[in-house]
Parts: sequence; C-alpha cells; structure tokens
Amino acid sequence: MPSPMSRRLLLLLHLIVNLRLCHAVLPLDPNSQNPECSCYRPPGNDAALYLNHQFFDFRPLANETFASNLTPPALIDDTQNDGFEPLTSSFFGRGLLGDFFHPASWNTTASAASPVRMVNSQQNIYLARDTSDSPVHLTLRTNRLSSFQSTAGLETDEQDYIHASIRVRARVTGTPGACAGIFTYHSDDQESDIEILTSDPESTMRATNQPGVDAQGVVIPEASTLLTISAPGSEANGSWTDWNEYQLDWLPGQSEWYVNGVSKLNKTYGVPTEASNIQLRMWGDGGTWTGEMSDGGVATLDIEWIDLLFNTSDSAPGEACTKVCNVDNIANNPVPQVAGASSGAMGFGLLSTCALGSWYPKVTEITVTSDDASQIWPIALPLTGSGAVIVFSWLILHKFVWSLTCCSSTIYSRRPSRSTYSRLNEAKNVRKHSVRGMSHASRRAVRGNLADHSVESGEPE
Repeated sequence: MPSPMSRRLLLLLHLIVNLRLCHAVLPLDPNSQNPECSCYRPPGNDAALYLNHQFFDFRPLANETFASNLTPPALIDDTQNDGFEPLTSSFFGRGLLGDFFHPASWNTTASAASPVRMVNSQQNIYLARDTSDSPVHLTLRTNRLSSFQSTAGLETDEQDYIHASIRVRARVTGTPGACAGIFTYHSDDQESDIEILTSDPESTMRATNQPGVDAQGVVIPEASTLLTISAPGSEANGSWTDWNEYQLDWLPGQSEWYVNGVSKLNKTYGVPTEASNIQLRMWGDGGTWTGEMSDGGVATLDIEWIDLLFNTSDSAPGEACTKVCNVDNIANNPVPQVAGASSGAMGFGLLSTCALGSWYPKVTEITVTSDDASQIWPIALPLTGSGAVIVFSWLILHKFVWSLTCCSSTIYSRRPSRSTYSRLNEAKNVRKHSVRGMSHASRRAVRGNLADHSVESGEPE
C-alpha cells in the first residue's frame, strides 16, 4: 500500500500530466469546459441546452514537430481484405480522442442490395495537411478494390446520448460511389443523418431521419430531404468539395440541420427517442443508393474540427443550468463564453502563456473528489523555489519524452488499448453493425435513388 506521501506525489504528478500545459499537448485536449459554465447552448437555437461539451480541434497540430512529415498512408490493396491494419498514428490510441472515439472494426458481406463487401480499416484514418503551411485535418478514406470496398469510421465509446448538437467543419472529395456520413445511431429505425454522396451534385447534401421505408418497403417521402449547400456568408450555392460547417441538432421531438450557420431544415418525422452513439463514416457498398465506385476509385471525408454538445440518460439540464454558455464562436475562441459576456479570449494564469500564434489556450476542467483534493493541495500550494524548479524541470523532460513517444507518426503494430467498457461496446458494435450494414443497404436499395423520392428543400419547413 503506498504511503500517504507517495500517494500525494502520484496524485500531483497525475494532475500535472492531465493539465497538459503548453503546445505539445494542447491540441489533444478538447476545449470542453469553462469552469464558469453549468450548461451549454449551440449556435442557432437559444432553447436547446446541454450539460456536456467536447471540442476536438485538429488544426493546431500543425504546430507539432511530427506535422512537418505528414503523408497519407498507402491505399489498402487487394491482399488487405480483413481490416487488421494498425493505427496510422499513436494520436488515435491515446488521450481524449482515443478515450472518446474508437475506429470502426466491423465488416459486411456482399448481398443483392449491397453487392460490394465493406471492410473497415484503421489505415484509412489519418492526419493530413494540404500544404506545409496548412492546418492539420483528420481524414477518413474509402477506396475500391476488385473484391471489396475499404472503408473507415469513428464511433463514440458512449452509447447513451439522449439529444445532441453535432457540428463538424468538413469537406468531401473523390470518386462517385461513396457516402460521407455524420449521424446518431441506435438502430435502423432510430437514426438521424447528415449524408453527402459523391454521386450527387456538389451543392447537394441529404438530411435523413430513419426509417426511410415502411413495413411494406414503400418509401416514406418525409424521411429524407435534399438540401442545397449555401456558401459561407453568401446566398450562392456552395460545394461539398469546399470546407463547410455542418450541424445536426437532435432535440426532443425535432431534428434541425444547418449549413455554415444557416438553418436549412426542421423535421419532426422519425426523431430518435432512444439512447444512441455518434458516428462519422466514409463508405460505399456498390448499391443503388450510393452507386458503385469504379475499381481504383478513392474518396475522402476531411475534418478540421468536431464540436459536440450532448446530454445522456443520467444528465439532463433541468435546474442544473444556473449559468448558460454559448459555443457559437468555438472554432475561433475555444473556451465557451458565458451568455452575454465578451467573446474575447479568457485568461487562465499560466495556461494563457501557452497560446500558439493565433491559437487560443485550451482549458480542460479537472474534477477531483474532496478526499483527493485534501491530498493534493497541501503539496501543490507550497511549490516555490527549489520545489518549483524540480516540478518544471520534470515538465520539460516529460514534454521531451512525450514528443518522442507519443507524437510521432510511427505506425504502431497494435490496436489502441481501451477500457473493458469500451471493448464491450466494440464487441456490441461488431454484431450490431454487421447487421446494420446489410439491413441499412437493403433499406437503401428499396428506396432506390433518393434523387427521385426525396423532398427537396433549401429552407426550413
């Protein structure tokens, strides 16, 4: 049993490591919490309130040493037909991204409705940048082989989201025959989607609540709606090949879709009512809905940042919302602002010295029990003089070791370690999504080409 002093030192070091001071670790910490906030409000909807907030920003990773040597991994080839490829970077197996999301690892079999077998691969999930001066972005990739489609997906470990606001800055490029999806999922009849098909016109996206067909296989017209992408700050049509901000708000009894801050659609049909997870996917199955990608074809979903507001079955706002914070400017000022307060960057002592160029400091609230706090603070407070020198020397050493072991783009030959809870969730996902891949495709096939059946809309209903 560790002595009280040893326990205090371990707790202090744990606290220091999790603070992740300065640039080497800041990009990995979601700009999740402002300690002043008790709940959060998404842009465009003053009535929606959420207790939880996570913001994943890949752009500042451009400041890391490893970002100067980012190259896309090789395309999957015909021999890699089992999906056992390793992670492309240790970034995906550690820290808050690794704790929050995990790579999809399930495969499907070919069927009449989905004639091309899908195989998810971790090699299709990687960090990239357009030029040496560009911000870093996350990429999900799909490519067509002679006997299967190599695909990619990220799924939250948590399966218990009850209402959420999902905002992603993304672009889609590549060969016709793929679908980029950002969605909530519980079952085939409890799902809400942002979908971009590379076979659609570049100004078109799809907003869908499932189910899309009834028990007789008849298309339900109000399930899916074709929306026109508006260019940022303009009334002109935009393109999914450019960077756009896509937003899906899942509210009680209503789903709302936004593009570049403009409300596009409110839908009351098929609004999910069951606890769900959140997924991002780039896929294709050769069916009539996505179309069949030509052999050698490639398509990508590129993501600069992901902003999530959510409640769970055991966390709803209610009386807990004593101070509401806005996240409407989260992409430029990562710390959520108290409603009505200035939108300028907030200072947080030592953390404010760690800003990188135009990137604001990132702050993650750390919560400890009262017992742990009594063990930490008697040591933490007197850290002056030689004690401070020791601690900050350790921080410098930690940063150096971290840069060698954690930030390289070296490919690891193992999957990321996860908690038992996450492994159980993944096992459930394998079973669930193997079924989903087939039934989802079957449903799409029955619906046929939604260009013939979807309700077209450029404005909210």
